[in-house]
Amino acid sequence: MAPVPDFHVVIPAGGAGTRLWPLSRAGHPKFLTDLTAAGRTLLQQTWDRLVPLTGPDGIGIVTGQRHAGVVQNQLPDLSAENLWIEPGPRDSMAAIGLAAAILARREGPQAVLGSFAADHVITGQEQFAVAVRTAIDAARAGYIATLGMRATYPATAFGYIRAGEPLSSDQTLAASAEDTRATTGAQQVAAALQVAEFVEKPDAATAAEYSESGAYFSNAGMFVFQTGVLLDHLRRLHPDLH
Repeated sequence: MAPVPDFHVVIPAGGAGTRLWPLSRAGHPKFLTDLTAAGRTLLQQTWDRLVPLTGPDGIGIVTGQRHAGVVQNQLPDLSAENLWIEPGPRDSMAAIGLAAAILARREGPQAVLGSFAADHVITGQEQFAVAVRTAIDAARAGYIATLGMRATYPATAFGYIRAGEPLSSDQTLAASAEDTRATTGAQQVAAALQVAEFVEKPDAATAAEYSESGAYFSNAGMFVFQTGVLLDHLRRLHPDLH
């Protein structure tokens, strides 16, 4: 499957290395470790999962000075101009916003950027790619898209997304106008659902209700958007961060 034209990815690769100590440490957090015995670290597996969608020049990494050298060694195909060093530790939104600002300056506010964590374990590459392509089409129609996961058990450590109605055909007229897949773009966006509600880490009984209902997805924290759309939201909602 060919890369998606004009699609870019940022992988925020930070962390204090405390959750899986001593296997994960401050100087070697879990994304730099082969936790699944796959012969590739979690960061390398994330790269492997995304590079078919972007090509190697479409992926950027935001990381701290302490980890920059190891990141470059683990990802030899990463372009030097796409390794972005944080001047200090901040949260994920600061890293994603930095990448959006850089890409908007390079490519313009219509550029589509996806943010994907460096330490996820995801199986089913084909299904993942289809979901990302659907999110790209929704982003080109002006939405911020998020990828949800079907919960396999009632987890209390995840936030949840309550799914709303499908995006209707009249909302997808702008989708994929410049995409080589223009004839199927509107159908892809229509496969996306509106978000009715975000819920933070419920208790066990509520999580069980969510799982049984089939209306909720686990919040994976993966987002796809036009850079200008995200920066406009930041300007309005978080002007200091903007």
